[in-house]
Amino acid sequence: MLINSKYKFTNTKSRSVYEIISEDGEMSRRDILYVIKQVCQIEDIVQYGEFIHPRNIMINTNGVVTLVKSELPFSTREAYIPPENDRFDTIKPSAILYALGITMLFMATGNERKTGLDSHQDDNQLFRLIQTCIDFDIKARL
Repeated sequence: MLINSKYKFTNTKSRSVYEIISEDGEMSRRDILYVIKQVCQIEDIVQYGEFIHPRNIMINTNGVVTLVKSELPFSTREAYIPPENDRFDTIKPSAILYALGITMLFMATGNERKTGLDSHQDDNQLFRLIQTCIDFDIKARL
């Protein structure tokens, strides 16, 4: 179960990953993998592909992870769209992997820049997973 005691749920039953990272700091590898696993188990995740963003991933006090369909401005979603797509492309599995990778990067570093990943090279497993998901080469991602 996720709910680390450092994550504050005062006066609320759920918070977005974005709120948790912004207010409580980076997540541990265990928590990152827990959240991503829960997102990947969402039925028909392809329908949610364009909504994979830390602002749309909600965690409740019991550790249940949900993905909400909430329209975000393109400027907010841009980092989560793979380089081979534009904002009007159909969501493909490679695009979902990219969005999940950038989400993990944000959860681990607090930002969406790939340069932040260098500080996590000591956690080889998480580093390789994120690096694979955000690879510019589609074939390497799959």
